Amino acid sequence: MMSDNTVNLSSLEREASSETTPAPRLTELSQQSLELARIVAKNITAPPTLLAELSTSEDRLTRQNVTLNPNTPLEVLFKLGAEFPDEFCDNPVFPLLSLENPNWVEMIPEDTIQTFLSHHRTQQALLEGCRNHPNLHDLLFYDWNLNISALSTHWLEEFSRSIHENVRVLVADNLKAPVSLFKQLSQDTSDRVRWSIANNSKTPVSCLEQLSQDTSYKVRHGVAQNPKTPVSCLDTLATDSNLSVSDTAGRALKGKRRE
Repeated sequence: MMSDNTVNLSSLEREASSETTPAPRLTELSQQSLELARIVAKNITAPPTLLAELSTSEDRLTRQNVTLNPNTPLEVLFKLGAEFPDEFCDNPVFPLLSLENPNWVEMIPEDTIQTFLSHHRTQQALLEGCRNHPNLHDLLFYDWNLNISALSTHWLEEFSRSIHENVRVLVADNLKAPVSLFKQLSQDTSDRVRWSIANNSKTPVSCLEQLSQDTSYKVRHGVAQNPKTPVSCLDTLATDSNLSVSDTAGRALKGKRRE
């Protein structure tokens, strides 16, 4: 037979989990015991102000439950995401973020950003959130230090079209970029991007042949330095009007003839 205390606790737990319990009563229950606070933290009708308060609890499970609660304020969720990235992704509001808050990425604290970038599910969400916000591309790689080499071909293709020259340079420098991107970026309007392609040891010979006739001497110099550049191109570059290009091509020719 259950004791009165057990019956009372069971009744309180039902009350704490009920979606019909008034907000003031949920607040009272959350203050009665740790177990009740954990249950209230999961209640989807708990008021946002109460959930914000529970998010600062010293109890990890309480904070975890708040992270899963769709009624938790976004700014609170973003803070908790640094500790609970999986729970953040499992929150029902997660799939709706981009629809309801197009600029949600800009709301995320720095600590949470670093966690999200190192966690696959949240990293993908972060990249999606940045997709239509070119102003965030530079932040991703230069402020938040995202490693572009770890990205899939899909994302390399996405960032190869960035309005930011610095970002396209990173794609052009990437040894893992597919051939299609080397061909695309070898025709980029920026000579810095074309220079990066000219210097990349994975650049196809056909692109190097094209770039050996580039209007920028810096790009032609990059081709002259590339170990994959064929002798026929080096012969032409050795007579280039720019001294640094012709000298570099000449040295490369001597090296190839000694091989």
